[in-house]
Amino acid sequence: MFATHQEYQGKIEALGFELHRMRTDNTALNDPQEMARMMDLRTGIEYTTRNWICANLRETYTDLMNCATDQISFLQARAL
Repeated sequence: MFATHQEYQGKIEALGFELHRMRTDNTALNDPQEMARMMDLRTGIEYTTRNWICANLRETYTDLMNCATDQISFLQARAL
């Protein structure tokens, strides 16, 4: 089982693995203006942290805890 964002669903399921969707979806990938705000050299890190990471931290934690079981033998806690 992989717990990650929805945009990886096709790749993961094509390999025969189960996907547990983690919020928030990375909708910014399809929005050039949002990506520009996130990539701004001066304010991008703060914008991303406040509006994407911290704003959805509870939902992300809840999703992770909902898929975690005693049977998990490996947890990758960063982007691959």
